[in-house]
Amino acid sequence: MGASWNHRQKPAETETAVCGAPAAAARRGHAFWDHSATLGIRTCCGWSFGHSRGPVVVPRCAPAGFPVAFTIAIWQGRVETWRVTIRSRSDRTNIYGRKTANASSLMQNTRRRFIKSALGCSIGMTLSRTLPLAANPAKAISIGFQLYTVRGEFSRNAPETLKTLGRLGYQGVEFWGYGGTPNVYQEYSAADLRKLLDATGLKCCGMHLELKALSKENRQRTIENNRGLGNEYLNVAAAKDKMGSVDAIAELAALLNEAAAECRPHKMKVGYHAHPFDFATIDGRFAWEILFSQTLPEVSMQMDVGNCLAGNGDPIAMLKKFPGRTPTIHIKEHQDKSFESDFYKEVFRLCETTSGTRWYIVEMGGPEGNGFDVPREALAKLHKLGK
Repeated sequence: MGASWNHRQKPAETETAVCGAPAAAARRGHAFWDHSATLGIRTCCGWSFGHSRGPVVVPRCAPAGFPVAFTIAIWQGRVETWRVTIRSRSDRTNIYGRKTANASSLMQNTRRRFIKSALGCSIGMTLSRTLPLAANPAKAISIGFQLYTVRGEFSRNAPETLKTLGRLGYQGVEFWGYGGTPNVYQEYSAADLRKLLDATGLKCCGMHLELKALSKENRQRTIENNRGLGNEYLNVAAAKDKMGSVDAIAELAALLNEAAAECRPHKMKVGYHAHPFDFATIDGRFAWEILFSQTLPEVSMQMDVGNCLAGNGDPIAMLKKFPGRTPTIHIKEHQDKSFESDFYKEVFRLCETTSGTRWYIVEMGGPEGNGFDVPREALAKLHKLGK
């Protein structure tokens, strides 16, 4: 990865910026999350750009004389720390483009040039691992299925249901209704279900939780069961009583933030799933907006496109407002919004560019959660679209 870095000399400090904008101006319109405070860096701004694993937020300001390295935070499927080594170079130019031994170098670097740039750069950057920068192509996003929509079949014969979904071509399944109990589903433990998944070639692409699964008394068991399943996406299925007022939403946000911090070392992400009631307006904003404005960037926004539309929400606007926060998304057709529609074309475009999406999860099934005709037809449509 290459980048041109902007050193702007000030009387008391040196600022290092990627995009070339002054720090005060760069703060406006750029994603910002200070993940570097533990290293003693005074981070003042961050630049977010899309790549195959979601946006990267780059802290880009360090005090004068900061010698070697700092971290950048990646929040899409997880939060990680990357080491970046900065090596100075004597060949610099000032803000007017003239070379000077002591003045700062100002290399205006556009978003496109930053992503496309290769190894050469004005100030060398050495990463301890390769940083994927390209957007997620359609085929890079796996397709899973929410088991609730075949709950009748699953309750009668879980092994055969998983085999059928695997034969249809789904790559993963999402479980539902977990409340922090020792078993994950009825008599099935996490180990039992993992064996069934492995036998059918399916992955666990998520679990829908009751809110009590994230309570302090149940949280560790929830983590252990999801580790057993090989699952990294823990989404609260619904919390209607917590989405009706600003104060209640603040309580829910605090719980999600706390749980996310505890799940982080286990490489698991905590999130919240959309229902129609989440798009009621409070003081001119969707309850959904209020919630995700108060949660950490690592808290997942599991958009449910059909549910959002049913609540008169705007899925596209929400995906744009909160980039990089949708590692899994529920897709279902709604009225005239078929998978082939221009509407879904834009949804898919966002998922494959800026939303950090790794799983499309189909939530379409037959009456009372029986039968596989609808799941089969839905997957055929997605494959026809190149998904």
